[in-house]
Amino acid sequence: MAETSVLGRVNGAIACDAFCSLGDGLSHAVVLGDGGSLTDIVYEKSGQQRERHTIGMAQDARDVTAFWSDIDGVRNVIAVTSRGEVWHFSQSGSEPWSRTLRREVPDALRVAGYDEHHHGIVLTSSGEVTDQPFHGVSAAVAQAFKADTAAALERSGRSPAAAALDSAGPAEGEVEPPVVVGNVPAAVDVAALWADGGDRFVLLADRSGAIIEIGYGINQPATRRTLATLPGLKNISACYVDDPATGRRVVALTETGEIHELRYGIDPPRLGEPLISQSAADIACFKTPDGDVHIVLVSNGQVIELMNG
Repeated sequence: MAETSVLGRVNGAIACDAFCSLGDGLSHAVVLGDGGSLTDIVYEKSGQQRERHTIGMAQDARDVTAFWSDIDGVRNVIAVTSRGEVWHFSQSGSEPWSRTLRREVPDALRVAGYDEHHHGIVLTSSGEVTDQPFHGVSAAVAQAFKADTAAALERSGRSPAAAALDSAGPAEGEVEPPVVVGNVPAAVDVAALWADGGDRFVLLADRSGAIIEIGYGINQPATRRTLATLPGLKNISACYVDDPATGRRVVALTETGEIHELRYGIDPPRLGEPLISQSAADIACFKTPDGDVHIVLVSNGQVIELMNG
């Protein structure tokens, strides 16, 4: 059974995400309240809360995702609202949180994010999944995206000159078109992860209980497969722990409160027995600097962490 600790309380909590701020080694549980308030609970490895901050408001928000950016050392939070607004909140160091309307995606239902080059993955109520990139969020991110894209194109056989031309990429502040990842009409939740070699994957939770993986992007062939089926599947989250064999991790929450972890990679998917049974509104997972997977959930206003190495 996984160990648990209560990180704090947020009344009316409906969604959450979590990440480790590698600049200082502290973990962050980002919690969305039912009015659209966003709260950052900062805590230590022991589970002891150190700080608590109000990030801002995204009125009528339905879901939230959060990640740390190694490229520019910035904390990022993305929320989607019932009106289709995609709000991006960011913070560098101890500066105030900023808020920017990045996109409008009609019928946005759920959101996930990548901590590489800045991507918001949006699921709509009709099941369309789009990658909403904002590589131009800063000069550092735009430059890193161009360099990594050029390197990937060279690996695929392009000449250095052609690769540099095709990876010209966005200018700082430029709005980029979305990428349609796929359509899963019965999807109820979305997650995303970068894996070994820069491969990118979107995970969907389907009403049938299926956990579906979609691979896409310039570095890999397009793929789609069902990893596992879990009756009563409600929410999912995903992360990668630097192990090609089983490093892709998906945590899944069912309607009855069972929390499972799915491990896979080169090895076939393996769905474990329930880690714990806890009625919850949402679930998130992230990798710690030690390579452990920590899970955060919101349950009746409590923000709870599960430690599962």
